[in-house]
Amino acid sequence: MVELFNEDCMGTMARYPDGHFDLAVCDPPFGTGKTWQKNRYPKRTANVFSETSYRNDTIPTKEYFDELRRVSHDQVIFGYNYFVEFLGPTNHLIIWDKRFFLDLDFYSQAEIAFTSIRKPLHIFSVLWDGMQVG
Repeated sequence: MVELFNEDCMGTMARYPDGHFDLAVCDPPFGTGKTWQKNRYPKRTANVFSETSYRNDTIPTKEYFDELRRVSHDQVIFGYNYFVEFLGPTNHLIIWDKRFFLDLDFYSQAEIAFTSIRKPLHIFSVLWDGMQVG
């Protein structure tokens, strides 16, 4: 059974007991705001982006990561480089090589994910450029 929730995840996690989930895979906001949109679409006005309610202005708090660890046995958290202060230094990382080789200011060629699974750094390559996955 799959359940979908449209709510703040802190409220959802609070309803579950310790260790309820085997694995949490998360891609929290990185706190980059609208910077990536301005770089990607420099000719568009800021008004184009005010139409959405989505905001990426802040990163989650320490309490978020504590609660995530409480409700799940293991975690994979994308954006590790933005959350080192909460997750600590580690070599238990996953590097996602997006196989995107254009030198553009608005795309990262890779992402770093923290994992609580105790295995040394692992690299996987899957093509992704926002429109095509391969």
